Amino acid sequence: MDNLARRLDGDGTIMGLEGTVETRQGRTFVVTTSRGRLDATRAASCLLDPQEGDTVLVGHSDSGASWLLAVLERDSARSAEISVEGDLRLRTARGKVAIVAQEGIEMISAATTTIVSNRVELRATTANVLVEGMEFVGGWVKAEVDRAKLYAQSLDQVLDRFSQRVKRSYRSVEDLDQLQAGSVHHRVEKTMRVHAHDTAITADGLVKIDGKQIHVG
Repeated sequence: MDNLARRLDGDGTIMGLEGTVETRQGRTFVVTTSRGRLDATRAASCLLDPQEGDTVLVGHSDSGASWLLAVLERDSARSAEISVEGDLRLRTARGKVAIVAQEGIEMISAATTTIVSNRVELRATTANVLVEGMEFVGGWVKAEVDRAKLYAQSLDQVLDRFSQRVKRSYRSVEDLDQLQAGSVHHRVEKTMRVHAHDTAITADGLVKIDGKQIHVG
């Protein structure tokens, strides 16, 4: 290995050495350099997690302490990981932050993932959402879709007002269809037809049938 022998400060107490990572023992890396094997601790500025076989830059102090300052070279076929001790925040004073990948992006957390923004946009050809439970609180919701399907064991809705406007409506109930309401009004412009094997109409008060013609039987 070539000894870079570059003084990194004015007092000349630290020199830079090129080396190769042999093994890792906890937070310490064993690096082979021109001065032999050194036990180096990764510097806080070295965000790329070193791996065995990497060519690295080591800062060696006259006191005997060594720090792994940077990863200089790595086999392009191997993956790279940015890791830090503790919390990590990416921040820009102005402009945007973009994460771009050709083959996919994964966000993994064992705790809570929070997104706070004035506006959130999601664009995808297809989207799959798998959750055990979901809570939604909002002021309003607007959705425009060509086709939607919902499969559920049960569905409970509690609404102050519900309004629907459709061109055609088809509903099939296999077992019981029950309606409880204070008042029910049906208004049909053309024909209303009710057919059943048995029909019963009861009322506690008045039953009124009014029409130009009434056929019974």
